[in-house]
Amino acid sequence: MCAWVGLCAVAASSWRSLAIDAIPDVTNVQVSIMTSAPGLSPAEVEQYLTAPVEMAVNGLPRLTEVRSTSRAAVSVVTLIFEDGMNLWFARQLVGERLKEVEGTIPPQYGIPSLAPVSTALGEIYQFYLRSESRSPTELRTLMDWEVAFDLRSVPGIIEINVMGGAAKEYQVTADPRRLSKYHVTLPMLAEALRRNNINVGSGYIEKNMEAYTIRGEAQFKSLDDIGNVVVATGEAGTPILVKQIAHLAEGAALPFGAVTKHGEGEIVAGTVMMLIGQNSRDVAQRVKTKLAEIGRHLPPDVTIHSYYDRTEFIDRMLHTVFVNLAEGAALVVVVLLFTLGSMRAAIIASLAIPFSMALCVLAMVYTGVTGSLMSLGALDFGLLTDGAVVMLEMTLATLAVRAEPHASPSVARTVAATMGQGARAVAFSLTIILLVYLPLTALEGSEGRMFRPMALTVAYALAAALLYSLTAVPALSSLWLRPTPHTTGPLDRLGPRYGAVLPHILMHGRLALAVAVIIFCAAMGLGTRLGAEFTPRLEEGELLLDVKRVPSIALSTAQALGVQVEQVVAGFPEVLSVVTRTGRAEVATNPVGFNEADVLVKLKPREQWQTASDLDALGSKIKQAVMAQVPATSIAISQPIEDTVNTLVAGARSDVAIKLFGEDLQQLRTTGDLLAEALRSVPGIGDMRVQDVLGLPLLEVRPDRERLARYGLDAQD
Repeated sequence: MCAWVGLCAVAASSWRSLAIDAIPDVTNVQVSIMTSAPGLSPAEVEQYLTAPVEMAVNGLPRLTEVRSTSRAAVSVVTLIFEDGMNLWFARQLVGERLKEVEGTIPPQYGIPSLAPVSTALGEIYQFYLRSESRSPTELRTLMDWEVAFDLRSVPGIIEINVMGGAAKEYQVTADPRRLSKYHVTLPMLAEALRRNNINVGSGYIEKNMEAYTIRGEAQFKSLDDIGNVVVATGEAGTPILVKQIAHLAEGAALPFGAVTKHGEGEIVAGTVMMLIGQNSRDVAQRVKTKLAEIGRHLPPDVTIHSYYDRTEFIDRMLHTVFVNLAEGAALVVVVLLFTLGSMRAAIIASLAIPFSMALCVLAMVYTGVTGSLMSLGALDFGLLTDGAVVMLEMTLATLAVRAEPHASPSVARTVAATMGQGARAVAFSLTIILLVYLPLTALEGSEGRMFRPMALTVAYALAAALLYSLTAVPALSSLWLRPTPHTTGPLDRLGPRYGAVLPHILMHGRLALAVAVIIFCAAMGLGTRLGAEFTPRLEEGELLLDVKRVPSIALSTAQALGVQVEQVVAGFPEVLSVVTRTGRAEVATNPVGFNEADVLVKLKPREQWQTASDLDALGSKIKQAVMAQVPATSIAISQPIEDTVNTLVAGARSDVAIKLFGEDLQQLRTTGDLLAEALRSVPGIGDMRVQDVLGLPLLEVRPDRERLARYGLDAQD
């Protein structure tokens, strides 16, 4: 018993080390390569960036799939490796291949880099900066250089993905007429700016017995520094300055995404990306502590607010699991007391629950199994106490005989003899149950990553329960149980009645078997109509609206329509806050265009709902209201984690996806439209959309080489 108490103490201390999340991470072994190339069109991105990277990584060991996305100014190539491949080794192999491909990509087009070591479920916390007096550009500067910079030092954080506002920049707008007047070309202007925006070091000099380090500081600090840069020299030796041929101003870089909140306008938001394999609950708590510390050092008019916190859902999930487990444990204790007829025996059998859970948690920590709703919720306390109940039933029956006159009163010998006889049967029965779950550990792919933690958790708990039944139950029984005469309990009265009915059943065995078969077939028939889901539908407390618009839409227009969507959604009394992310973020893990947006709707507690009774009904009403009031907007309703799991498992943000392959995009789009029209009549389809692969407008500039030659210019000019 001392060993059991010691194991429980170790397990209790290891509980805080157990990784806890809402659901198991089903992300496969993947490495993403991102390349930012401002100014390049999708065709050039594919030609100069995506294609060379794909060719370079082709043939890597255990590589199973390569998929890529080429959009204006960004390329993302995702490599999928076999399950079991070490992620860090895979990243090392990819990094070596990228070194080889750098020489084939023009340096002005961008340098490929590996995406952060996170997963799609790694976005655990999202927040924004708020100020009544500062512009989004000013807030973006604070976010980039103070908030995000400090947050990256939090253990367990791999990246802070910033979105919204625009990065501050100094803009030099050349005047073509002045360029012509002073005979200056754009390459000359660009080269002059590059040469003069630099700091250099030049060793040191000795003077007055001291060493002085020499540093040349020429980086721009103001518009005046830029304006006074010499671009060329005139005919009379007069310097031609930048301010003479260009207009200078402080501006903002071209944004590729925007964030708006609750219909009030643009905000600057940050998404915390967790390092793979970390405990999301602990990491999020550290993030909140760090943000509170950062907030004390920000200007008084700037505050930090969160709009998505994974720990809120995890805490609700854990509360639900623990409440259900506690209720189940209490019910088991009552049933055991009712069936065993002995308070001491019921306590001994019930102790199998905490002891088994303790060893189960210890095994989960040391094998890296994540505690989730599926793994912890799969534990069945009835199974955990089954072996102990069998052993105690046999012991109580034997002790009742020993309580008769002239019987030996030795409890220890009685327990040893009785449990020695029942140990084999108990071990065999629990092992059979344990073997039922083992095939789940052989699943591969997303199914294996989803259900393997559940199977291992149940296996650990059953193994611990078996160990408890064979070791702790005999010890406790010899200490607590005493020989007592058998008393008639409530269940004992059922014995004679069952004995009276059993002969009639045996006389009509075929009829009884036929009734059983009919009931079984009827149950199987009804079971086929229940439907099936890959994962249980969880109420996360948030809704996610996947918004699609025409591919040619401008960011400003999409942003304005997003504000309208927020105003419609915020009008529902069940809604607490609404935040819309349009386009892509700084780290383009999801390289979408301006026509796509995610609307995160945070909901109030269920008891405060007024217009709907369940989540599906509320989502349907929100969708109908948005489609009716906001033009050029198509939406699909989901939840943040549910949407991520669908994307990881099926490669699409929907329950069912159909992919068409071919070389003619126009024909694929036509076929897709015909297929969608044919499927709309299928019962149960709530939303049907065809992915937009065409329709993005492109303004092409083709030089007239004869006229270029007439003016002494080339295509680069």
